[in-house]
Amino acid sequence: MYDAMLKYYDIGLLKLETNLNIQSNVLPACLWLDDEKSNAKLMITRWNNRKGPSSIMKQAEIIVKDFESCVSFFPPNFVTARNASLLEHQMCILNEMEDATVCMNTL
Repeated sequence: MYDAMLKYYDIGLLKLETNLNIQSNVLPACLWLDDEKSNAKLMITRWNNRKGPSSIMKQAEIIVKDFESCVSFFPPNFVTARNASLLEHQMCILNEMEDATVCMNTL
């Protein structure tokens, strides 16, 4: 299922034999178990940018949107530079501060 060019299904989960100790560099990630995630407010963060590593952590508050709402932000027959389109299994998020969707590495 993973497609490196389109970035579909670009997450991996590991089941460890032993528990990890929570530390500043080892933190849990929460994943939804159901499809109901619309209007949830989340904080996203990242350390690097498109030009390479950075010592400044970037962050943005985002809102999860349903697929129909997300599609309305894009023109009909929208495809990305990688010839990809929006799929219903993808999480759609909105950056309220900029009133635009947050995609890929744009944070």
